[in-house]
Amino acid sequence: PAYYYAGLCHSQLGNSEDALRYWKAANRLDPRNPDYPMAIADAYLRMEEPDSVLYFAGLATQTPRPPARAYVVIAGLFIDLGAAEKALDVYYDCLQEAVQGSVGYTFCLYNIGYLEMERNEPANAALVLEMLLDMEPQDIEGVELLIQSYMKQEKYFEATPWIDYMHRAYAAAMLPESLKERYMMEWLPWKGGRISAFEHFARPDSNHTAYTFYHTDKAGALVEKVVVRYEPGITGKDHYFLVSVKDGIEYVYSDKSFRLSRNTYFRIRDWVRQIMDGTWTAVRERPEVQP
Repeated sequence: PAYYYAGLCHSQLGNSEDALRYWKAANRLDPRNPDYPMAIADAYLRMEEPDSVLYFAGLATQTPRPPARAYVVIAGLFIDLGAAEKALDVYYDCLQEAVQGSVGYTFCLYNIGYLEMERNEPANAALVLEMLLDMEPQDIEGVELLIQSYMKQEKYFEATPWIDYMHRAYAAAMLPESLKERYMMEWLPWKGGRISAFEHFARPDSNHTAYTFYHTDKAGALVEKVVVRYEPGITGKDHYFLVSVKDGIEYVYSDKSFRLSRNTYFRIRDWVRQIMDGTWTAVRERPEVQP
């Protein structure tokens, strides 16, 4: 421990080489302690020496009680190299081998969910995200991703309690800044890119935006936006007005009216795809209205 703490002192003073010398000595004396190779890996991470980071973080995973953070560091390097499949394997190794509850463990769970969604395996994503929320039930980003995994499978009943949870969290001002107005309900492949669907939280009595759909290309550039505006109906039916925004022009589509049901979102999504596919004709167009 003396060598380890000496390394910490030198690190705080900015003496990286001296810190490494002490930590490597500590690691030689006690190779079973994961704190020592992780301190070395972190130092090399700051020095931008990925090969050394991989080596020493790898040593930490071979100790009797490997910390989850070692797997997080290794997977992060693979992500930076564009090797998402290798990163996913490392995150799964984390679940099998790391100390459950150690720093970074829930991060591994979330990232498995994210990468499984990226490779279009929502059922796999849902399994690990359910584990994550059993451990951290207030992980809002995990809730958002779990909703996406259920919606991708069209499991609306499973998604509904978590959608309700998001709206309660909004009402209680519990959401982070990035989610204070809306959250991503799902995304789906579309014409080489994707459509990302967002549900808005605010629900005033008058006309308001219920959903926004974004079509982005492979590089992430916006191709088209469709805004879905909602108006409660006095006849027991609800009205939806769809507006496509493209190249600074709003294309307004005739409203759809029907009784609210669990299929509402899926019906709206089908209309949006018709608009983006060019099979639904706009009734009028106008310059884009800036918010």
